[in-house]
Amino acid sequence: MCKTEPIKSFRDDESGVSAIEFAIVFPILVMLITGIIQVSNALYTESVMKHSIQEISRRAMVDTTFTATEMKAEILKKVSKRGLSADDVTIVEVSNGDGSATVTFNLGYDYEMSIPFVFTRTLTLKTNSELLRRE
Repeated sequence: MCKTEPIKSFRDDESGVSAIEFAIVFPILVMLITGIIQVSNALYTESVMKHSIQEISRRAMVDTTFTATEMKAEILKKVSKRGLSADDVTIVEVSNGDGSATVTFNLGYDYEMSIPFVFTRTLTLKTNSELLRRE
């Protein structure tokens, strides 16, 4: 038996290689998937914000008795499930003096995006709309 035989058999042994490769790749894969989920959730939240403003804007143009307080309540019904509060919604109605009014909707939300062991960032999601309606 040669002295190099145990070293050669150790070098040629491939048992456990898959476990080591998995241990190296798995954390990176988890961070990537978590990042994809976080970005998707932020984009969905922004989509919900935009859709709620569009829907309420359409209703406000048709229904002249629809007050700013009612508009805000309706928007909050739609966006509160995504974490937005009354402080995130601003509605300003300004009478133009000619029988019309300008209504401005603003939604702003600080979305906390966190990827484990990488970073935590705050994304500011904003959307707004302005419409002219007859009083």
